[in-house]
Amino acid sequence: MSVSKNDIYLTVSSIISEATDGQTLVTPQQLQGKHLRKDFNFDSLDVIKFIFLMEEKSGVKLPDKEIDALNLLEIDALVDYVVKHKQDA
Repeated sequence: MSVSKNDIYLTVSSIISEATDGQTLVTPQQLQGKHLRKDFNFDSLDVIKFIFLMEEKSGVKLPDKEIDALNLLEIDALVDYVVKHKQDA
């Protein structure tokens, strides 16, 4: 199944809002170049909630070792990872 980067940025935008109970609203364009911890002040629990929701909504597993190794808390890296793994599926 082919998915575009824009689709994933839109999903990430929605998940950030959901993970912060609507406290953080961002557009997909505002996500480029951003980091979950540094730019959105996500703590460990926020990150876990975000990762769970991202896996659920994208259908792509984000293994713990790859989250750190591939810097998947950086939104652009995460989007690239999800797009690549959706196409490989």
